[in-house]
Amino acid sequence: MKPIKLFLSTLVVSSLLLTSVNAQNYKSPAIDASGKVTDVNGKFLGSVSKEGIVKDSLWKENS
Repeated sequence: MKPIKLFLSTLVVSSLLLTSVNAQNYKSPAIDASGKVTDVNGKFLGSVSKEGIVKDSLWKENS
């Protein structure tokens, strides 16, 4: 019974560590006041109009 408890506790601890490490590296795209969407590096990804129309970097409508 002791090896099973040890295995389960090791599994739980390792899964929590992996989840917390992955969550710290998340960076979402930024949307400025004009509706321009850029990634973390400043690359243009698309735009969002005041009417809610989403366009990608090639100006194709996605909504």
